[in-house]
Amino acid sequence: MATFRVVVQKHHLKSDGTYNIKIRVIHQRKVRYIATPYFEPKTEFNKKLDFRNPELRLKYANIEQQYRDAFAKIAHTSESMDIDQVVDFVKREIANGGSFSLNVFDYGRTVAERKSAGSRQNYLIALNSLKRFCGSDILDISDVTTRLLKEWAEWLQKDNHGKPVKGRGVSLYLGYLRAIHNEAKREFNDEELGSINIKGSPFSRFSLPSQPVTRKRALSTEQIRQLVDYKPTSIREELARDIFLLSFMLIGMNSADLYTCKILRENRIIYYRQKTASRRMDKAEMQVTIQTWAKPLVEKYSDAEHKYIFDFYNRYANKSTFNAAINKGLKKIGSCLGIDDLEFYAARHSWATIARNECNIDQYTVHAALNHVDERMRVTDIYIVKDWGPVNEANKLVLQHVFGESFNLSLT
Repeated sequence: MATFRVVVQKHHLKSDGTYNIKIRVIHQRKVRYIATPYFEPKTEFNKKLDFRNPELRLKYANIEQQYRDAFAKIAHTSESMDIDQVVDFVKREIANGGSFSLNVFDYGRTVAERKSAGSRQNYLIALNSLKRFCGSDILDISDVTTRLLKEWAEWLQKDNHGKPVKGRGVSLYLGYLRAIHNEAKREFNDEELGSINIKGSPFSRFSLPSQPVTRKRALSTEQIRQLVDYKPTSIREELARDIFLLSFMLIGMNSADLYTCKILRENRIIYYRQKTASRRMDKAEMQVTIQTWAKPLVEKYSDAEHKYIFDFYNRYANKSTFNAAINKGLKKIGSCLGIDDLEFYAARHSWATIARNECNIDQYTVHAALNHVDERMRVTDIYIVKDWGPVNEANKLVLQHVFGESFNLSLT
């Protein structure tokens, strides 16, 4: 006979200080846990993780009984069922017989915790914006409708707490909510068993605002050469110039990847591009050969402790402060050289633009060098071992074109 009990588990405490309430199921000496859509702050529990509030104890005692009542329908045949069959049946019965509730903000924070640090922060920013729009910290997932999406989009562009969201922001905010909604449907719906807790697809009838065309941030060959000749007036400017050029020489390697890369094998840096690794089957692997022009900079910033390839982690507390320092230095350099709004990401744009327009490198190779995925070839790529030779040969041609044979960078 299966038993059901409401429990919270100490190691499942969320970063926001809440516990997800679970139902522990024991059947034939095996244990499973069913996640419920309910979250309670840790202040509601004593040291033994029992409820302090009698009203909460009664609330969850009633929920616990709902699971027992659902099981009673199959109690007479349960001995021939394994625990997973019991759990599936009970979940389906609860879904069909009870009213499902899920607070978007509580669940959204749970989703955010599963993401990388950068993505997590973006999810939380979007949720805080939605909370200001709603004027409440409670929004049931059933209330996420097409109308709410349209009104939030309009509010973001006009109001947003006195700071209208511009550019890609509106699309990104709504995109994070869509991701949360889709995640909830995957977790709480089971179409095979007919258990549909979250009905409707508001995003299927709502088009995210189109994103404006990305501002062209590429530097010309001549401007990059000006960076080589630039004489830094501070340590920050020196770092900014050096890391911009290093990124360019390593095919637009991002600051986060420069900060954390560890694998150096046969003069080749192997890393997994953090921006897209979690969305790719190949973990967004990149293998970049260190060309002759890049070696002085690689040596200058090499990690003497051999913990990472570069020593940036000893210079800056984290990836964010590292990136911020680079961009601050580049703003000063750009002002001196007459390059409007010079920023670190321009190194990546510049490499791609020069490779395609000045070195006549084919678009597919440029595409591969930027570590993008061709959706038309996604399945085929699974079966092909990637050849990094063409990408690194293309990089050699670009660096030869830009810097020539007499490259001389003042490494002060």
